[in-house]
Amino acid sequence: MDVVFVEKILRTQPNVNKIFLLVRAADTKAATERFHNEVLGKELFRVVREKWGSNLNSLISEKVLAIPGDISCDNLGVKDPNLREEMWREIDVILNSAATTKFDERARLYGWPNTYVFTKAMGEMLLGHLRENLPLVIIRPTIITTTYKEPFPGWIEGFRTIDSIVISYAKGKLSCFLGNVKSILDAIPADMVVNLIFEAMVVHASQSSEIIYHVGSSMRNPLKLLEIRDYSFRYFTKNPWIKEDGKPVKVGKVTMLSNMASFHRYMAIHCLLPLKGLQVIDTCCCYYFHSKYIKLNRKINFLMRAVELYRPFVFFEGIFDDTNAEKLRTTAKERNVEIEASYFDPKCIDWEDYFMNTHIPGLIKYKMDSIRYTIRTSLQCLNDHYNEVSKKINAEREGIGKDEEKRMADQQKKPEILELNNGTMQVKITNYGATITSLSVPDKNGKLADVVLGFDSLEPYLKGAAPYFGAIVGRVANRIKDGKFTLNGVQFSLPINKPPNSLHGGLKGFDKVVWEVTEHKGGENPSITFKYHSCDGEEGYPGDVSVTATYTLTSSTTMRLDMEAVSENKPTPISLAQHTYWNLAGHNSGNVLDHSIQIWASHVTPVDQNTVPTGEIMPVKGTPFDFTSENRIGSSIHEVPGLGYDHNYVLDCVEEKLGLKHAARVKDPSSSRVLNLWTNAPGMQFYTGNYVNGVVGKGGAVYGKHSGLCLETQGFPNAINQPNFPSVVVQPGEKYEHTMLFEFSVE
Repeated sequence: MDVVFVEKILRTQPNVNKIFLLVRAADTKAATERFHNEVLGKELFRVVREKWGSNLNSLISEKVLAIPGDISCDNLGVKDPNLREEMWREIDVILNSAATTKFDERARLYGWPNTYVFTKAMGEMLLGHLRENLPLVIIRPTIITTTYKEPFPGWIEGFRTIDSIVISYAKGKLSCFLGNVKSILDAIPADMVVNLIFEAMVVHASQSSEIIYHVGSSMRNPLKLLEIRDYSFRYFTKNPWIKEDGKPVKVGKVTMLSNMASFHRYMAIHCLLPLKGLQVIDTCCCYYFHSKYIKLNRKINFLMRAVELYRPFVFFEGIFDDTNAEKLRTTAKERNVEIEASYFDPKCIDWEDYFMNTHIPGLIKYKMDSIRYTIRTSLQCLNDHYNEVSKKINAEREGIGKDEEKRMADQQKKPEILELNNGTMQVKITNYGATITSLSVPDKNGKLADVVLGFDSLEPYLKGAAPYFGAIVGRVANRIKDGKFTLNGVQFSLPINKPPNSLHGGLKGFDKVVWEVTEHKGGENPSITFKYHSCDGEEGYPGDVSVTATYTLTSSTTMRLDMEAVSENKPTPISLAQHTYWNLAGHNSGNVLDHSIQIWASHVTPVDQNTVPTGEIMPVKGTPFDFTSENRIGSSIHEVPGLGYDHNYVLDCVEEKLGLKHAARVKDPSSSRVLNLWTNAPGMQFYTGNYVNGVVGKGGAVYGKHSGLCLETQGFPNAINQPNFPSVVVQPGEKYEHTMLFEFSVE
């Protein structure tokens, strides 16, 4: 919706002074690139490009300012105070259309079917309560469909509620559908919603009132579910979907199941009985058909879940009163507004003509464009692979291949342990995984102790005895669900090293490679810089990536870690984390349950049974995850599902030191040692060493469960598969930057 709005402004309102466009990105450069690639590059802007021609770039640079930010943070996440001042001074209208439309988030309170509608209502109430004398316009569109007229008919981005059903039907995958044939499906084209927004902005600009507009068709031009079925049948009978083998898909009329009883009967006969039969055969055949049984069972469970999610909507019998929208249309006529430029009357829609000649053809075009893009991207990948193979062959003809060259270079980089020492703090770090092996700081009596779990020699690290002790993990830290993600239409598969997921970069992540030591400085602020080159395809990830990590003792009590990465040729996910296990009483002093911790995070991302975030962002207040004030780690750990804490905290946007936000504060009561941590990362994994079990470490110390705690600042886990999480995708040439500042003290 927001892109349709921006397109109309650029096409019809060239005298607009400025559009401040909030974009989730690391910096202004990245935000600008995202705007040009992901917004301006869409086919939707075809008319704008034709209209402005070579002058488009100058128009964009003058009128549009892409700003890195996040509406979930204070001040919209805009860190530049001068820019904030400019925005507050110049902005006349704020348009917010940010939302997630997931219906499977866990909330069903006071009659609300899901978190989506519940939080929308909460947001509207808060706006009404806090707006003071500002004009407030709340616009509630129903199901948004393809454009009716502007900038051209039939454009859509993604599939809406009914669209996935139409496409499934076209492919012959839908033989029945749950819903009352007499039910009204309230739909409205995207450009009509935008036109109402434009008119409402003009009418209410000088008013201090609050008003709600329903933008839909159920009251003035109702569209029945049965009509959509008939339009789809007629369209795909005349224009059948062509399968991969070149044969057309023959469609029939969908059976409508008008109530839950008929649905359960249908499922029992057509799905559950065959599933039971397959289970019996599978058992008799020594589980030969088990994979098929699991697959069918998963599909049936998914269908049952989908029905429960959409049940409140498919049987909805109400209509939305659009009287206010009708009054706005009357006002537009009285103002002599050109009707062609501001139409939003659903009565003008001929649903049969719209579905047969605009909406369904638009869906097909979008789907085919998506397929073409995937094919084009895949062919490009094949071409890149062919070029790489050709280079290897040519190199081998000259006597050495690229892989052999890299192997020889890796052999020259031998694992070693290096030291940083400023007289107060002593740190040992190995170039194997850029791993902290020990860190010694004084207690309240000035006595030094090593507060890091680890080993005396390199051998246990090289043999994999450590569960990521002290290492930098990547290319993507934490879990990626099922070891799969899709980027620009291409699916990537990763090694499953923590079934059923991929963890910390795979089987041989950044923690299990030898990094190059590019600089080792002594003096007052000693530092070590490590460098690693991750090749395209390494552990299944796309693109060549250059990574550096610099540890610096910035004072007698602080250590800073700067991690940077640049993708050289392909978009790729990057999210690094430092995985040290801390025990401020000393590495050999037992568990950390008596440590106290404060975490500057009012929300956490809850996880499923495999410790993968569900996509929700949950307040910690009133839960065992609440460490907004200092609390003993062991006080509520027994209330946490699983073995202990292993959760991503959503760090609050609070800047406290050197442009970094305060993430956590840990204190050990026995030694009075305190660790404060600052970072620029959006999240932090708080982990209490739940899977450490009898590891023999330094000096023969045996590390058991909860012997250490990890404070892994990071991008959100599985963010590559969760569009509502901050993006971890780094574009070619873009720099990923992640800083951690560790400050030690005593109290």
